Amino acid sequence: MFRYGMSLVPASEAFVFDCIHDVFTELWIKREKLSAPDNVRFYLLKALKNRVLHLLERKEKPSKNLESVDFDDLWADYSPEDIMVLGEESQYRQELIKKLIGQLPHRQQEVLRLRFVESLDFQEIADLMSINRQSAQNLTQRAVEKMRGWILKHE
Repeated sequence: MFRYGMSLVPASEAFVFDCIHDVFTELWIKREKLSAPDNVRFYLLKALKNRVLHLLERKEKPSKNLESVDFDDLWADYSPEDIMVLGEESQYRQELIKKLIGQLPHRQQEVLRLRFVESLDFQEIADLMSINRQSAQNLTQRAVEKMRGWILKHE
């Protein structure tokens, strides 16, 4: 939930944690009236998105703290030279992909995160973004094609 919340808007970690806390507080308060959802993960992500959007509509927009991402492969058996080369290549690719994703329209960024980071299927993405399933697939395909084209230009 935190990762998805941070991807929604330029917000501070504290803002996202507060939104997550608010979601669970509301669930606890309304626990007697609620039924169990078919997909708990989808339900929580949708609730978080609604909470974030609600607070942003009220103009409570904090500044964003950048989150560092570490994708080191801890179990590979490499020589020190290999590790240095792989680290440099990996860092370059990470920076390039972050830069390229940042150039995509917001909705394409969101659909990529939901599909590849949160592992939601297209129907769940469509429901979460209030679009139809085909639109979710089209947004994903366009974003992937743009990224592929940009990466091929940089190689």
